[in-house]
Amino acid sequence: MHREAAALLEAARATPVNGIFEHDGTSCLRELLKVNQVPSRLDRGSPHVYIRPVGATVRRINQSLVEDDAGSWAVIETLRHTGVRAEELTELTHLTLVSYRLPEAGEVVPLLQSVPSKSNEERLLLVSPQLASVLATIVKHLRDANGGKIPLVARYDSHERVTGPLLPHLFQRRRYWQPQVMSEAAVKHRLDRTLEVTDLRDQAGQPLNCTRHDVRRMFTTEAVTGGLPVHIAARILGQKTLTTTQAYLAVFQDDLVRTYRGFLDRRRADRPQDEYREPTDSTLDRRNRE
Repeated sequence: MHREAAALLEAARATPVNGIFEHDGTSCLRELLKVNQVPSRLDRGSPHVYIRPVGATVRRINQSLVEDDAGSWAVIETLRHTGVRAEELTELTHLTLVSYRLPEAGEVVPLLQSVPSKSNEERLLLVSPQLASVLATIVKHLRDANGGKIPLVARYDSHERVTGPLLPHLFQRRRYWQPQVMSEAAVKHRLDRTLEVTDLRDQAGQPLNCTRHDVRRMFTTEAVTGGLPVHIAARILGQKTLTTTQAYLAVFQDDLVRTYRGFLDRRRADRPQDEYREPTDSTLDRRNRE
């Protein structure tokens, strides 16, 4: 969905205003709103690209916003691979991408630095290959849409009711003439819109309801059942007590058995092989009598 919207936007941008272009077998006209045709605005150009299928009676389409909304996958994937809160997501900037060199091996690993205003405590998250791909796509999207640079935008904190400094925020959207930092409400809207478009259902056949904190719980459950200790998960989530982290877990009986068996297998593999001896008949007889 996002690739299709991005391809159509790229084709429209390459077409002069009032020009016609072909895309996927459809003829489209690139338009310019009358409000943007005044001399003062013509000089700086419009941040939005409007198109209309030739011969169609539908209203013009703001393809810039369509492509922007289609980028919901980046929001969801970042939440899924980091477990950050929605507020923390909107606070991420290009400056939060840092690197760390491992002392022993000398290997450089990418990290995501988070200093959430909720706790005001810094924490570092290891960037997985999947997350690195998502973040690289976000950075490329911002640069392609803004002449090779990431716009500096001030974020308004709706909780503390203060406006922060100009920073290269990763999660921006261009609603009007100037880019804006995505709000927590916009994050919720993108998640709800994605569920609506995909038409996912629960076991009862009802439309699936998934909140931002549900994605955070999914991250925690997947990490812990995959072998990550709970106390490490708590540090990654920025939680001070294990009780809070355990409340995020949704571990079912089969997950519990599978994870514990994996733990036993790993522990057994770490022991020297000469410690494992075949039981003799006398040993088995003695155990049977006991």
